[in-house]
Amino acid sequence: MTDGTGPEPGEADLQVRPEELTRIGEAARGLGGDLVGKGLGASDSSYTAASTLLGSGLDSGAGLRHTMARFFRKTMDLKEDCDRIDEHLTGTVRSHSALEHDLLGQLRTARAPALPTAGGNPAIDALLRE
Repeated sequence: MTDGTGPEPGEADLQVRPEELTRIGEAARGLGGDLVGKGLGASDSSYTAASTLLGSGLDSGAGLRHTMARFFRKTMDLKEDCDRIDEHLTGTVRSHSALEHDLLGQLRTARAPALPTAGGNPAIDALLRE
């Protein structure tokens, strides 16, 4: 399609760029690390404040302690999700590469020498020439 919503004539209609997936995975892992490093940076002082409030007889200390415990759990859940995204995309890159290699081998094997190269599918012909 030439309207920007699909591949141009002669282009592959399904492309996975491993370098893009790898960068996304690395960004997800980096975000997970930042969440723990920066997101939990105030935990110690917040727990100290909660203890001080409770020691002074203020019930808001229990609320702050509960909020910090919940924040910690949610932060760790989000970090695990970021790590899972990275692992999934890394696995996708590996499996796609292996599948592509296997498919190219099957195409080369299946292509009979008697078939003309001109007039076939240009995308497949280009793959077979690689």
